[in-house]
Amino acid sequence: MTSNANCANPTTATSNTITISVTSNVQASLSISVSPSSTICAGDNATFTATNTNSVPSPFYQWKLNNINVGTNSSTYSNSNLLNGNQIKCILSSSSSCVVGSPATSNIISMTVNTCTGISDFDFNDKIKFFPNPVKEKLIVQFENFKNFEIKLLNVLGKEIYNEKISDEKTEINLSEYGEGIYFLSVETEEGITRRKIFVVR
Repeated sequence: MTSNANCANPTTATSNTITISVTSNVQASLSISVSPSSTICAGDNATFTATNTNSVPSPFYQWKLNNINVGTNSSTYSNSNLLNGNQIKCILSSSSSCVVGSPATSNIISMTVNTCTGISDFDFNDKIKFFPNPVKEKLIVQFENFKNFEIKLLNVLGKEIYNEKISDEKTEINLSEYGEGIYFLSVETEEGITRRKIFVVR
């Protein structure tokens, strides 16, 4: 700045210097992997890990199981109640103004969950009867030559919502308090574990 006023002293003044930093845009991208494998036994824990491919700043992770939000804002997600055919993916977003392509969606991992009973499915399944199915209120579970087993009811996310230990060869489960939809009944005996898809109707 300069001045032609007679009283100006000095007649030229220099301001401070402002340094401008220009940051390149970062493309949002991620991939996910699973450990130990996408093929596991029922009840095994699976840990999913998201890799922030381009090191996006201020990342936010949203995990999805069958397109339903699960987990927390973390680069890892674990589940020990997965069902056969469950699909896992992750959504990466960022509040940074230099990030493009946000939110970004990862690859999808489809899980194969086996009963791992150690005996043939035909023999084991033939010893367990579930009826009626679809069911409105009471589901009857009947065993042949089995006692002391545990029954768990899981929702479509694999979350356990019912658990009971049975010491008889037959039991009734009251499903009237549960909403209409698909559930999975897990039965654990000394010979192994089996799961059945149960349809609750109203």
